[in-house]
Amino acid sequence: AIGYEANLRGVFVGLAYSEEVGPELFSQVESLRNDGQSYTIIDVRGQDEAASRPSIRGALNIPLDELRERLAEVPRTRPIIVHCAGGYRSAIGSSLLLGAGFSPVYDAGEAIQRLLG
Repeated sequence: AIGYEANLRGVFVGLAYSEEVGPELFSQVESLRNDGQSYTIIDVRGQDEAASRPSIRGALNIPLDELRERLAEVPRTRPIIVHCAGGYRSAIGSSLLLGAGFSPVYDAGEAIQRLLG
């Protein structure tokens, strides 16, 4: 229930996608917190929201409503983790990235709270 429902006649899902972050990601939590080199982290929260509560050091803040237009800014050299505050926007952002050919893409969803600890 994010506002698109009234505009849909049906949905076809053709992407391999997992709403949960793989266990291998959580084995890298310290790396994410300290060096930020193992993954490309995309923070899809709005700029004001991201500024008021910073995420993981080195994360790219690309608000969800700008993601499609700013795909060229997302490096393809590392696995990608997408996060927001609660999981809805990160799920959409992950789906957009997968649809644009990025892989692997992980949706941190609600698990971001554990990553930010």
